[in-house]
Amino acid sequence: MRRLPSVIFEIIKNRRTIRKYKSQIPPKESINRILDVPYFILKDFSIPFQLVVIQEEARNKAVNIINQTYSIARDLAVLYNIVPDDLKEWYKNFMKEFVRTLGNAPIIIIGLTDLKNNAEYNFKISWIIAQAIMIQAKSEGLDTGSITFSSKTVEEELIRDFLKMDINRWSIAFVLNCGYGDEEPIVKEIKGGIYEIY
Repeated sequence: MRRLPSVIFEIIKNRRTIRKYKSQIPPKESINRILDVPYFILKDFSIPFQLVVIQEEARNKAVNIINQTYSIARDLAVLYNIVPDDLKEWYKNFMKEFVRTLGNAPIIIIGLTDLKNNAEYNFKISWIIAQAIMIQAKSEGLDTGSITFSSKTVEEELIRDFLKMDINRWSIAFVLNCGYGDEEPIVKEIKGGIYEIY
């Protein structure tokens, strides 16, 4: 079996989800390399796919639309239960700020695919792309974090009214923040099983 190059392994190992960002906009060259990522995956796994990068005033408009859903606050509230007691007050304040600003990342990346036809396959490939984008961003010295929400109305408003795309053809597969992180994420213990079969 071929080994993953050590530099890639280190990037994967050290990448963390970031929820708070500096306002500094990353270099255009770095963003362009991130935008190239889907091309290399879609060569082998062809699906309907569009990548949209949003920044500056457009980013604020997108945040205002996404903020209409309560599901972001709900999901963060669930995580409150696993935060250590001495950090709970900090986490409450952090949660309010994130829900309001979505972390203030200077760039939002939206991946869209067809989730009405061949939905499961298209969604899986889209998230392979999302993971590859996050790894490439880390290699560029940038941080990322996913924004998950579950509201058909908000999704339709984003696609139809904001992105001006056909809601009968496109669905949101993922939404990612991207920029320079402005926090040290809480280190979580990783638990998992390794099985050896002979």
